[in-house]
Amino acid sequence: MKICRICKKEKAQKVGEYDSYEVFDCFNCGCRFVFREKQIFDLYHKDPNSSYSFQRSLADKAYDCYKNKNLKELKKILFKSPKFKYIIKNIKDKDKNNKILEVGCSYGYLTAYFLLSGFNIIGVDISQEAVRNSINNFGNHFQTELSGLGKFDIIYHTGTIGCVDDPITFTNKLLAMLNPGGELLFNAPDKKALIKNIWINTFPPDLITWFDNNFWFKFFPGNLKIKINQNFFRRPFGSFVKISKL
Repeated sequence: MKICRICKKEKAQKVGEYDSYEVFDCFNCGCRFVFREKQIFDLYHKDPNSSYSFQRSLADKAYDCYKNKNLKELKKILFKSPKFKYIIKNIKDKDKNNKILEVGCSYGYLTAYFLLSGFNIIGVDISQEAVRNSINNFGNHFQTELSGLGKFDIIYHTGTIGCVDDPITFTNKLLAMLNPGGELLFNAPDKKALIKNIWINTFPPDLITWFDNNFWFKFFPGNLKIKINQNFFRRPFGSFVKISKL
């Protein structure tokens, strides 16, 4: 047995290999995971032909819509992605005075939608290049650090939780930034989507964790309400999780 990267218990067993990565299942937290190799991860992010080139292209389209105040067209573009559609549908009718945070905002295209809709929102991303690009396109609503931002009524992230090294600490940090009654919205890679496959969809070292849906109930008990939607969009994209702070 190996120590699990997620729950830190010595309950992880190797189940195979995928794209040269050893793949483990944890019998404590239920996750399937690999260990990230930072050097390869950094090279992947710098590759102009990686999946991140799609995000740059999407940012260009969002900028054209934002510049021309064409909210309808921007919504049409973003609704092509089920995860963006879910976030928009869950927030669009909320009070515009709510304070909103997008974590892992990349080049700011989804943040831009809410800015154009009149919401009070901040986008955060660890990439200085992405934040610089977002500020140039959509204004001074972006930064690289979570510290000093205060409390929020809604926090969301898309395509992020399966990419972080320590999802428990990451989620607890975001929950601590919520006001009472606040909501944390995100999509999570669903281990059940793998069926008999070792791994599918996004390659490591970007995606490094698949979650069992019981994971959220086991590791985030207490004064929280957790709702999981597995049927909103087709697999292998996963499930949506809404954690409400009571």
